[in-house]
Amino acid sequence: MIKETMTSIERLEAAVNLQPVDRVPVCLMVFFFGARQQGILAKDFVVSDELNEESHEKTFDEFGGWDVIFSGGRMEPILFSHSIPAPIKMPGTDLPDDSVWQFDEKELMTIDEYDYVIDNGWDKYFWNKYLPRMVPGKRTGFLGQITTIPKLIKAERIQIKQIKKWADRGHPTMMPAAISHPFEVLAGARSMDKFFLDLYRRPEKVKAAIESMMPDIIALGVRKSKATGIPRIMHGAARGAASFISPKTFEEFYWPGLKHMVESFQREGITTLLHHDSDWTLMLPFFKELEPCSAILQLDGMTDIFKAKEILGGHLCLMGDVPATMLTLGTPEDIEAYVKKLIDIVGKDNGFVLATGCEVPIDTKPENFRAMIETAKSYYPH
Repeated sequence: MIKETMTSIERLEAAVNLQPVDRVPVCLMVFFFGARQQGILAKDFVVSDELNEESHEKTFDEFGGWDVIFSGGRMEPILFSHSIPAPIKMPGTDLPDDSVWQFDEKELMTIDEYDYVIDNGWDKYFWNKYLPRMVPGKRTGFLGQITTIPKLIKAERIQIKQIKKWADRGHPTMMPAAISHPFEVLAGARSMDKFFLDLYRRPEKVKAAIESMMPDIIALGVRKSKATGIPRIMHGAARGAASFISPKTFEEFYWPGLKHMVESFQREGITTLLHHDSDWTLMLPFFKELEPCSAILQLDGMTDIFKAKEILGGHLCLMGDVPATMLTLGTPEDIEAYVKKLIDIVGKDNGFVLATGCEVPIDTKPENFRAMIETAKSYYPH
């Protein structure tokens, strides 16, 4: 192992600010993998704060730990209302007992409701119209709030407690909550096919809705960051990628708002974790317009992370990108070789956090998970 001269928080902050590190920091999103590793069924894991915490801590200790905890606390499905506002099929009820939950995307926001969103913003629309469509059985308006907000308050208190527990052990938490560009939210609420038709049939309505929704989404990100003391917020995205839209469409509908979000968070002292799934390779030049060190760009294996280094090296910290396929189907030797390649190329001249592309897959081979962590801790030729 490398002789360490930095703490985990120092290592993370140095990487984000493109400064030298003693080795690359490691940040892992361990949810369902931790549960399976500890013999906890997914149906129990998703409803229990205690099992969530237990599985995470035991897995962390079993594999020798990593630098940065991705997020604290259990993810309540309602928390996705500002990122992926779709019903969720749950293990044990809608799915087999040990299945990962699934977003059940369908058209829940109707075409005529654009006007309501434009006039009132996303929060009022969500509470007054959308909530029971996303969470069956919930009521709209005040009744929906009084049965939902206490759960959110409880979840935040548990989250803050867990963040402090990890901090006391010397490990920072990457982010306290996920928000998304209104483009992503609308794509989930309208359903992808309907929304992409909207881009062509009623582009001005879409743009007006995006503009109206933006203040509510930014305000939530700022509030969560300040409440938890974590100076980072996650922007979850996929539908803005070149896998779905052209660079021209991205420039017209997506980029102005994303740039505004990052700049708004930066003014509040908050770094945006751009957790961008799918293939953003064609969009990478746009990110040069962001202020240096204002964001962390996390990629999931579909974007060419080595091309991202060519374009954004010395400008933004990159995070990723051990593929899910390699973790589940590869060997420890495959993992070691790829992690070393990432450190050699993306880790050169600073600004790199090692991570999996997205969540650690539930069926990751334990020996591959261990190889990923141990290679990062023992290899740093720079």
